[in-house]
Amino acid sequence: IVRPEWRLVSAADICVAPITKGATPPGATGVSGTGIPFLKVYNLTFDGSLNHTYKAAYVSRATHKDELARSQVFPGDVLINIVGPPLGQVSVVPAHVEVANINQAIARIRPVKPIGSEFIAITLMCDDIMRWAIRRGKTTAGQANLTLELCRALPIPVPPLAEQVRIVAEVDRHLSIIREVEAEVDANLQR
Repeated sequence: IVRPEWRLVSAADICVAPITKGATPPGATGVSGTGIPFLKVYNLTFDGSLNHTYKAAYVSRATHKDELARSQVFPGDVLINIVGPPLGQVSVVPAHVEVANINQAIARIRPVKPIGSEFIAITLMCDDIMRWAIRRGKTTAGQANLTLELCRALPIPVPPLAEQVRIVAEVDRHLSIIREVEAEVDANLQR
């Protein structure tokens, strides 16, 4: 529900850089542990965090600067998978990941300040937004796809900054409780 003091804008309207997707140069990724992190859909999550160490892959610095220049991501960038199922995996690049690249199944959204990356991630994880995107997406051979045009048109409700901060804090509080419960369940299963 969008309140009167909120604005409904497209994702492209709140970005400082064009919404784009990554690429995968042939034979450029490896697991050597050196180079620039190369993120794939399985590194994204459904809670906004980025699991960049899972099946870690890397590209050379030369590939990063040349072939993958348009797919570079930096702290605060919001990543969303555009190939599924399932769609709806959204992650914010954390501060300790100074630079990385993404493959062609991920779109990058770089929000303008003061709109917070965490708020955009929460918005993109909402069922209403994902249903809107999935209804307009393309499905081929059981694989759901979102185009970049569709990503740019995603409807984003933007509340005043103070309300964005309150929403992010409340969602973080609930996610923290969920993580504690998950840890407790895991510990009990181990016993």
